[in-house]
Amino acid sequence: MFEGVPDEDAWRNCTTLEGACELTARWLEGSLSYVPGYTAPQYAGENGPMSEALAAINRLGFLTDDSQPGTGMAGGNMQRAFVSGRCTEHSAAVISAVLVETDLVVLVFPPGEAGSGQICVALEGSREFTWLGSSGGPSYAHETYTDWTNETLAKSLAECWELQIFDPVWGRNSKLVSLLQKALITARA
Repeated sequence: MFEGVPDEDAWRNCTTLEGACELTARWLEGSLSYVPGYTAPQYAGENGPMSEALAAINRLGFLTDDSQPGTGMAGGNMQRAFVSGRCTEHSAAVISAVLVETDLVVLVFPPGEAGSGQICVALEGSREFTWLGSSGGPSYAHETYTDWTNETLAKSLAECWELQIFDPVWGRNSKLVSLLQKALITARA
């Protein structure tokens, strides 16, 4: 699809959610050095199984834009596992329906709706460090991706549903990714 095209040009020529998911998967695997909105030249998160799992999630139609593994108390810091991103209405409905039967939490923002809230997902000592629960809505997606890619992709992504999914159990890193993958496989069936 984008073979032999420089990384930034591949994004400028990408016009669909599916294409953006594939490019993000390639970046997570290390075969691309650029993804819009990320200043590091390569994925700075967990290498190995976490990046492979996120690449698979992207290839199943969920465009990840942020994530973190769960980590237990270490040096006063701890995290809840989370993944956030964009998908179709159908995938959002299936993900919500499948995950509602688990103890994972799914925050859903339909296209055209912004949201504001704060759910702490990372602590640095006793200080809250990272939060979920807020969405800039479609104008944020449109403005951001227009700057990094092109108008067609920006409009496509602004029409997607935004999901923020997290494990409420601090430090647990064994449920979220596998359950999200199962939900996405169900959505494709």
